[in-house]
Amino acid sequence: MKDSIKFLKPKNLGEVLFLIFTIIFFIFFLYFFLHALIDNGAPYVDFSIDKVLLYGVVMLLCLLIIFFLTGYVEQKKLGKQKKPLSIQSTDTNNIKSNSRRINQAINKKKVRLTKKTMINWIVGFVILFLLQIIYSKMFYTKIGWDCGTIVNMVIDMLNNNTASIGYLAQNPNNSALYMMLYHYLKICSVLGVKDLIFATVVFNIVFLDIAIALVIATAHKLWENKNTVILTIVLSIITIAFTPWIIVPYTDTISMFYPILFFYLYLCINDKDKVSNKKRKMILIVILGALAYFGFKLKPSTIIILIAIGISILLSNKFTKKQFSVYGKNLMVMFCGVIIALLIFMCNKSILLDDYVGSADYDNLEMPISNFVMIGLQKQMVGEDKALWGAFNSEDYFAISEITGKSEKTVYANSVIRNRLNSFGFQGYLEFLIEKANFCFEDGTFFWGGEGGFFASAAPATTNNVAKWIQSFIYNTSEQYGSIFCNVLQAIWMIILFLIVLGMIIAPNSYKNLSFTILRIAVFGLLLYLLLLEARSRYLIGYIPIFILLSVDGAVGIKNIVYSIKKSNNHTD
Repeated sequence: MKDSIKFLKPKNLGEVLFLIFTIIFFIFFLYFFLHALIDNGAPYVDFSIDKVLLYGVVMLLCLLIIFFLTGYVEQKKLGKQKKPLSIQSTDTNNIKSNSRRINQAINKKKVRLTKKTMINWIVGFVILFLLQIIYSKMFYTKIGWDCGTIVNMVIDMLNNNTASIGYLAQNPNNSALYMMLYHYLKICSVLGVKDLIFATVVFNIVFLDIAIALVIATAHKLWENKNTVILTIVLSIITIAFTPWIIVPYTDTISMFYPILFFYLYLCINDKDKVSNKKRKMILIVILGALAYFGFKLKPSTIIILIAIGISILLSNKFTKKQFSVYGKNLMVMFCGVIIALLIFMCNKSILLDDYVGSADYDNLEMPISNFVMIGLQKQMVGEDKALWGAFNSEDYFAISEITGKSEKTVYANSVIRNRLNSFGFQGYLEFLIEKANFCFEDGTFFWGGEGGFFASAAPATTNNVAKWIQSFIYNTSEQYGSIFCNVLQAIWMIILFLIVLGMIIAPNSYKNLSFTILRIAVFGLLLYLLLLEARSRYLIGYIPIFILLSVDGAVGIKNIVYSIKKSNNHTD
């Protein structure tokens, strides 16, 4: 037991920095967990601590029972296949050799993807997809705010060959989503699909399921055992597959697959057993570069994990001239992918948007990056004791919208930024950042229903009795949502944060695992991104697969501790 949790000292400067970072990460997320549980200030929902604790404990116990049971079954199967090594054997080298050989044989069997396994996975995802269609059909309706604006623009363009798309001149960051939906809904129109609003929900579901498939594949790559993959599947289903955000086809959900895909590709590129062919490796790096550009255009925060990978590589290697040469070539190859993606994007933009939005429109209307920094530096009270910290502010929006010219908008925003920082003072600014960080991480509904004009239509598309019952739980204006559903969502989020924190306590050497250090740096980078710019908990949605992997690692830590205790008890007996 003691050996399993014995702290190992860092061996080099890189490990020292990773250890310091892991401690800082632990302190931050322990604070976020405790604050979200005990002193939650989410503005548009009143969580019940009693219900969150009750639901959380019950669900956590269920998850751990599933995790340990599947692990026990797997262990029993492996025990029947291989004779256990004799504990009385004194030949340590022989024991290690036999153990290594058995583990390699087991891993080879697990990794092999058979035709039967492929069929099972396909059938499983088809069933999941159909269940999601039925579920979302029960409560989908027209969405308002930016999401609804983009969907309506695409539908208007398809129906009338015209649309008021000045919004894209002001917010060109949503051009990628507009073009994706345009191509997709055009195909739907050609195929005779009548309900284009629900078609966008189906589009959203497809990307959510891609994210689920990728997080499962990544879990298999990281742990290579069934029970860990099963736990990942369960967490993915309750956090991604049946999230209420399933009916909101916006960049938060549609971009979700990018960060986990970048991390999966990184693992593949560094897997020498799977990618020994240099040509195949170069192809993967080109694909990574192209996807990085597309991900950035859809949602800039998606590339934070690539920055985390770069930082980890820089700090974990003693670079020789040869290594510098290799990484330099890889960056050049990646840049080729970026250029290819840039050309594809610009061609699409030229075809779909240039006839409607010219360079003069962008010069006059486009919001500068300083606008989002400005918005991220203000507080809006909600009621007497709650507030929005750095969230969208209509007063800021209308004030800067009245100014013509991007450079003029920048000057105005910079002036407001200086004034707000001066009014904060150093201590006030730190206090503001703490409140803003809590605001982003305390809401397990991820700001569900919080955007202005969240639902464009008060009338749901489906009105049968079953649909009404489901809507009574999911719509944020209903009584059942406030008393049950929001607390269930919060309990799930608390479980994820709890497992992330606990995993670092019971695995003090986790800083030596580069893969999980990358994931932590990515999450911390996302936190810094939100502290700097406009923010709310909705912006965490794209990194839910990363949070899932970190929480599963916490569950693995619990399992290892339990097995260590069991093993030490067997030895003493």
